[in-house]
This record gives sequence, structure tokens and C-alpha cells, in this order.
Amino acid sequence: MPSATENNAKAPSSEPGEAEQTSTAPATAPQSGAPRKPTVRDPYFDDAKYLAILLVVMGHVWPTVIAGSQATRRTS
Repeated sequence: MPSATENNAKAPSSEPGEAEQTSTAPATAPQSGAPRKPTVRDPYFDDAKYLAILLVVMGHVWPTVIAGSQATRRTS
């Protein structure tokens, strides 16, 4: 039984100028059926997501701010 490296090894090209041909898949899948309507983004959910991200960041920064920025104090 040949090993995995032997199965993946490619034979050298018979002609020096011959380029290796590979099959390429289409960039997007073909659409079947009726075309879809473009979705409309709801600004309420965009704003809610922004607020949630902002609150998470503030929650991570808040202990350092409350403690009086311990990073700037001298330890000695």
C-alpha cells in the first residue's frame, strides 16, 4: 500500500513549457429559483450591538479607572 506522500506526489511534466492545469470552482454558487430580495438592515439592532460592545469595553476598563490608574503609581 503506497503511503500518503506517494499518493500526493505529482509526476514531472513531460514538456518544460507545459503549465499545470487545475480545475477552478466558480466564485459564487449558482443561484437556483427566484432571486432573493436584498435584506434591509434594521438600524435599531445595529445601535443595540454598538451599545453592547461599548458596555463590554467599558466594563473591562472600569476597574482600572476606579482604582485611580494603578499603572501610573510608583511601587517603591
